[in-house]
Amino acid sequence: MSGAASRRVGFLVLCGLIAASVAPTASAQSANPSADDIVEALVPSGPRGLGMRSLRGIEETPGTETGPPSIDLYINFKLNSAELEPEALRTLRVLGQALQSPKLKESRILIVGHTDAKGSATYNQELSVRRANAVRSVLVGAFDIEADRLTAEGKGATQLKDSANPEDGINRRVEIRNVGAN
Repeated sequence: MSGAASRRVGFLVLCGLIAASVAPTASAQSANPSADDIVEALVPSGPRGLGMRSLRGIEETPGTETGPPSIDLYINFKLNSAELEPEALRTLRVLGQALQSPKLKESRILIVGHTDAKGSATYNQELSVRRANAVRSVLVGAFDIEADRLTAEGKGATQLKDSANPEDGINRRVEIRNVGAN
């Protein structure tokens, strides 16, 4: 390999290492969040939570949240089904670990299934409920999360993440919300 080619390869490897070390964006975090990422997203801030959080010198102001703390997870299901794909179990294992955290152990969690706009409204609503219930069942059965802490509901395609692209896969997600103390 010539000196120039070797330097180019070295530069590309260095760029890859730098890119991997930079903090991921919010959308990347929701694609493959760690248990700590999930806990951080679900812990309430402000006077009712654990206090104000500081993010690199920027403080969240209590009372400015638009709803309960939540995180969107992309949990893969088989096509037109509530059957989980194998890679979904990895995400649910991380979610199960997060929900066992002392910071969330007393929290009630709402599991909200969302679909894209393909199919009828009735079909999408039913599918989103089945998928949210599938997530709840795995968390209760495989990760010993108390059943009374978890509620499942479906929204179908009524709350699209990207309404400009209603059939995009980004709309197919499971939202996890911390709705308060148990």
